[in-house]
Parts: sequence; structure tokens; C-alpha cells
Amino acid sequence: MTTIPGVMVDLNYRQKGGIPVALYHDVNIIPPVLLVDDQIWDLKDIDLINPSDIAQIDVSKGPNIFGMKGGGGVISIFTKTIDDYKDNYNALNIKSISPLGYQQSVEFYAPKYDTPEKRNATVPDLRTTIHWQPVVQTDEQGEASFDFYTADDPATYTIIIEGVSDDGKIIHYRGSSSIIVK
Repeated sequence: MTTIPGVMVDLNYRQKGGIPVALYHDVNIIPPVLLVDDQIWDLKDIDLINPSDIAQIDVSKGPNIFGMKGGGGVISIFTKTIDDYKDNYNALNIKSISPLGYQQSVEFYAPKYDTPEKRNATVPDLRTTIHWQPVVQTDEQGEASFDFYTADDPATYTIIIEGVSDDGKIIHYRGSSSIIVK
């Protein structure tokens, strides 16, 4: 058995059916400082820490940054981060995702060619994202349509349609179309 003030580490705890670390307080001994993720905790609150959440424990005695308060040593407990848990879930055929959630839609800027002057302008339209429409309503047959102006360069356009139906089904379509601008 190994001891330092306020802490007892029993290396034979398995044979005895106990736990490896026990904290005790002797009125003649200064209690150790408890640090959890670099925050000072009251020693009696150590039971609030779930042992499976602990990544590392460092125990030190002797002179330290706490001066007289740390005369009984320091118990530093570091809990696991989200990255520590990710490694446990790399099972075959399982993918962890973190959805971004819903966002309020914003208006997408699209030029309006509603006059002959705008349609015949000499400034080229070189946009790379041609159209974005956050809400598309379908008719009774489940069909929808929308119109948009293309850019001036001949190109192959990638069409991506994503959404969620009223009953929660995910909608995804990806296709391409060559459009020749004259």
C-alpha cells in the first residue's frame, strides 16, 4: 500500500474487493487540494465525478503552486473530452453524426432581368451559385417547379435538391444538366 497525506492508494484492491483510491482526513494533516479540470473543488464533492468520465488522475505532494493550502498535496483529476468518447464508437457500419439543426432561411440574391435594358446589359453574369430556394412547396401530385436565370458562361450545372418532407422523410437529389447560353 502506498500513501501520501490525505490519499491512500491500495495496489491490492482487487483481491480485497474494494476501490484503488480512498481519501481520508486526519485532523493533524492538511487535506489535499482537489482540482477537477484545473478548477478547485471541495474535497467532499469528489463523489460527484463518475469514474468512467475520468481520463487521468495526478497526485502530487510537497511544495506546489497553492502554498500552505496545498501542503497536503494536490489531486488533479482530468475528465474525458468529446474526442475521448469518439474513439469508443468506431464500430463497423456505425457513423456518428452531429446535425447542425434548423436555421432561419435568408433571402438569396438573384438578379432580376425584368426589362429589355437589363436583359441586354453588357456586364456578364458570372455567378457560380445560380439559384438557392429554401422553401419549395409541392402540389397535390408531389411536384414542384421553379424558374431561374443562368449565368452567361456555358457550363454544366449541378442540381442539388435536399429537404425534409412533412412526414420527416429525407429528400435528396443530385443531378447535372448542360445548359448552353446563347
